[in-house]
Amino acid sequence: MGLPADMDRRHPPRSQTSSTPPTSTMSRSTTSYDLASSIEAISEPRSEYLRRALMERKQRRSTRLSVPHIETPLVRSATPDTLDLQARRLEEDVLDDAWTQEAGFEEPHTPRMSHLRRASTAGTGKHRGTPTQDMETSMAKLERTNFDLKIRVTMQEERAKRLEIELKEALDKIKDLAQVNEIKDRQKEEQDERLKDLEVENAALVSDNQEMFTLYDELVLDLEQKDHAITEAADMVCEVEDQKDALEAELALSNEKLLPIPNPEQRLPYPAQRPIGRRGRSHR
Repeated sequence: MGLPADMDRRHPPRSQTSSTPPTSTMSRSTTSYDLASSIEAISEPRSEYLRRALMERKQRRSTRLSVPHIETPLVRSATPDTLDLQARRLEEDVLDDAWTQEAGFEEPHTPRMSHLRRASTAGTGKHRGTPTQDMETSMAKLERTNFDLKIRVTMQEERAKRLEIELKEALDKIKDLAQVNEIKDRQKEEQDERLKDLEVENAALVSDNQEMFTLYDELVLDLEQKDHAITEAADMVCEVEDQKDALEAELALSNEKLLPIPNPEQRLPYPAQRPIGRRGRSHR
């Protein structure tokens, strides 16, 4: 961050001006005004946002000015506090000019109050330094500020390197995760295919099971029909046996009536036997 070249030509080094006597108030005012005029550049900003910011900053600076731009004949004593305040204001103005140039436009400046105050503080009290000395003080402060900025830039570069390393590690992790996701997707596809095969097998087993249940129902119905037929056949056999027993009893009675028995000890030609039907029924 440097000052214009014409400023360096107007103000020689301190070693050359240290022995010169203090100039008058009007000459210092003219020098300060020339210094302010050498810094300013005439250029319009390209952006509407920057133009509004420029106007706001002009308004803030205009409120800070409490005296006109014409040098007054009043003489004020310079104190260390006022010198430091003026140096800070000069540094702020130079930094604002640098910021304006970096932003892409140059602000048309007006002579600032700090130059007027510096030009008007000649002294009956303590001796007031020349504008070159004030500029050297400002340059020293700017050099310190520049040193601080260089340190910040170095720290930012180191931080950028660390972030670059972290970014590289993150990209490597992303690649690894991408490979893992590919493996996972491939396994998922295999599992989906296997699931489809299992669903087909399950559908076939369900169909076979349904056929087996249908066949089982048919067999049960057939067995029930056979059991019913066997029950009917058993009832018919029982009825036939009852009829046989009844016929045998009638036959025995009719034989007793037709053949007289003279001797009770004489045995009948057809001895009475126990009915077979009753015996069969008892076995059942």
